[in-house]
Amino acid sequence: MIIDANIYWLPNEIFVSEEMTNHFLRVVPREYGVYAYQREKNKNEREFVIEKPEGSENLNYFQGDYDLSVQLENMDQAGVDTGVMKLPGCQEWLDLDLCIQFNNQMAETVKKSKGRFRALAVVPPSGDADTLRELKRCIKELHMIGHFL
Repeated sequence: MIIDANIYWLPNEIFVSEEMTNHFLRVVPREYGVYAYQREKNKNEREFVIEKPEGSENLNYFQGDYDLSVQLENMDQAGVDTGVMKLPGCQEWLDLDLCIQFNNQMAETVKKSKGRFRALAVVPPSGDADTLRELKRCIKELHMIGHFL
């Protein structure tokens, strides 16, 4: 069995829901010199641009890159049997509310993958009681295989 332990994932909703887009942009740690915005890449395709320092693109998240059918096709072409999903470099920024939304949507993607994907939970690095409850929920109820910090 071939396992890809590094499959990046974001919910499509983050690109199309104004509420989720704004929530994501609000949690970006500007106090550490990280700047983020969303722009239209092509007609009806958006991307998030993460800059550090401002004006220097470091990380881009493209709508469509995290689509289940695209990812499964890429896995098939590479001969990968199972993939472990995680967030692409933004997990330490997210507040608990956004983590819960992401975890729920990631669990749905795992179900739709019919056994091809596993997921790593995302929780804030604070380690407080609410965060630990969310981690436990992800493992016990959503059947995630661990977490990524």
